[in-house]
Amino acid sequence: MPRLVVFLDLDDTLFQTAPKCPLDETVQTIAVDRTGRALSFMTPKQRRLLSLLAERGEIIPVTGRTDDALGRVMIMFDSWRITHHGAVIRQADGRLPAWWYEEVQPLLLAAEPCLQDSATRLMAGAVTGGYRVSSHTVEGHRAMFR
Repeated sequence: MPRLVVFLDLDDTLFQTAPKCPLDETVQTIAVDRTGRALSFMTPKQRRLLSLLAERGEIIPVTGRTDDALGRVMIMFDSWRITHHGAVIRQADGRLPAWWYEEVQPLLLAAEPCLQDSATRLMAGAVTGGYRVSSHTVEGHRAMFR
């Protein structure tokens, strides 16, 4: 049987934060925050889904998480990884592919002034608007805001 290649979202698919967990199920800590506190949890059904997918295919995580945050997920991903909302695609060995430097990095450099201006405006409005702004840095370049 041919092996599947599974591009798999992580948060709210394979695991979730405590408030989103079913109250009647035993959950397992699957990710921690920077201080080592439990952050995300996996149900038995999600564990079975992960096992089934891993048994039948190659799992490529696709996440808005940073590389550092993905490193705090207690699942061993041994293939490519897509992080930073798609801005970073790492090879199985953790290195960026050569084409990333040729194609993506110049786009990040070109977008940096516009993104910085957007960040400044969003942060100014966040106080009065009641929303949170966070930025991602990708290989030393500001990548996006939400």
